Amino acid sequence: MPRLGVNLNDYPQLQDWSERLMQRPAWQKTESSAEDFEQFKRRVKVLVKLRRHKLNQGNK
Repeated sequence: MPRLGVNLNDYPQLQDWSERLMQRPAWQKTESSAEDFEQFKRRVKVLVKLRRHKLNQGNK
């Protein structure tokens, strides 16, 4: 969540869990590079735009 810009400071238990999770070796193996993560975010933005477009088309 923090990598997505979601601040967990108001949720201390969730923040603690997230920090513990990120320390686990299995989780660290799944971590993507900064470049891969940026590409993922761009793809998600495109999918959101496409979904909004479809929803708007259905409302006409």
